[in-house]
Amino acid sequence: MGEKASKVLITSVPKCGTHLLKQVVLGAPFYKRGKWISLRESIREQIDNCHDQTIMVGHLEYSEEIVRYLNEKGIRRLFIYRDPRDMLISYVFYVKEIAPKHELRNYFLHVLGSDEERIMKLITGFHYQEENLTYGDLTLHYQPFLPWIEDKGTLALRFEDLVSSNECKEQTISKIADYLWHGSTFDQYNKAVLKKRMLENIRPSHSGTFRKGVSGDWKNYFTAQHKSVFKEVAGQLLIDLGYEKDMDW
Repeated sequence: MGEKASKVLITSVPKCGTHLLKQVVLGAPFYKRGKWISLRESIREQIDNCHDQTIMVGHLEYSEEIVRYLNEKGIRRLFIYRDPRDMLISYVFYVKEIAPKHELRNYFLHVLGSDEERIMKLITGFHYQEENLTYGDLTLHYQPFLPWIEDKGTLALRFEDLVSSNECKEQTISKIADYLWHGSTFDQYNKAVLKKRMLENIRPSHSGTFRKGVSGDWKNYFTAQHKSVFKEVAGQLLIDLGYEKDMDW
């Protein structure tokens, strides 16, 4: 990965804690806020044009090509994921209340009549012919990101570990610090001080996309039918990600 990781890339499934993780890393005094990586432009060019010691953020699906490029450039990357049930609830409210220009906004507000319908559509996927909108089921939505978890050069993190107990937060931040600065020129800094600053920089309410930032919120919205359909569509995904041991939930 090189002696010095001059840039850091944070990637995630949408609504899984991207901005929260960025806050953590920006707690380190030598990193600066970088750009959002657009999927509509050349990813390589955007990263090349970023200044050193910046945090780049985006919803980049895994590809061997981009990983080779990141390795060549010595760019460290963090991937954050979340219980897909909570991600789904967060997505519903993000589209409804926070993102007026989101492509699903009109469909959610003027075609679907309730949150129950919205939740179900995000589980099963849908096609809305009038606006030519197609959204795959939840497993299809998640799958392109999953190889980041197994990538040896990527540190994969759970959103829940940054919003639970202080002990768990501290352990997670220690992992981040050790990954980002092991063998780099930043070893001169006192890591205990860095970790403290990173922990103190977790301020979810300062994010423009923040709503609740808690785990298990899906239980307040899922009906018995939602649970049944979710198990059919993405029950195995929950098991693979370690959020459930079986289908009995």
